[in-house]
Amino acid sequence: HLVCLLKAAAEAGPRHDEVRQKLEAFPGGSIDLLKQDSGLAVMTINNPSRMNAFSGSMMVDLEEKVTQLENWTNGKSLIVRGAAETFCSGSDLNAVRLTTACDFR
Repeated sequence: HLVCLLKAAAEAGPRHDEVRQKLEAFPGGSIDLLKQDSGLAVMTINNPSRMNAFSGSMMVDLEEKVTQLENWTNGKSLIVRGAAETFCSGSDLNAVRLTTACDFR
């Protein structure tokens, strides 16, 4: 569902802001990005109280961080990790239930 939601947001065109607003209604956690001079970036999925499940606001953060990486001309590699020894338990189902791809068509 996460990939579907992000794709729907990207393809929403004029409705992109509406999609973002719906996703941001489910706050919590963050996507942290550290870009190093060496060209290595470390992205941390940071929502340990929910086993790093993606909240709606984290989905928006992820889109923003991926855009930053796409525009980073010195970038060579990316490490994706989860905070607190858990990678990611998936999407927060509360956000997924109310923000399905069908809502954005």
